[in-house]
Amino acid sequence: MEFYKNERYHRVKTGDTVEYATFGGGIRVVVVTHVLKDVKNGYPGFDGVIVGTEDETVWGYADQILKVNGGEV
Repeated sequence: MEFYKNERYHRVKTGDTVEYATFGGGIRVVVVTHVLKDVKNGYPGFDGVIVGTEDETVWGYADQILKVNGGEV
């Protein structure tokens, strides 16, 4: 499964490492466990595990993503 962010096309898939901005102003790095068409409120996004933890799970919207596998989006 894949989703779009702004006008540019980005593929995010299970196993990718993404860096994303949190609503609180922080930055998180996670390994994607699921890519979802509707993560919440009808918007696409992802579930993931925070890098450096074994089981701390989070979710985010597609438009919060800053980097995929180290590359700027």
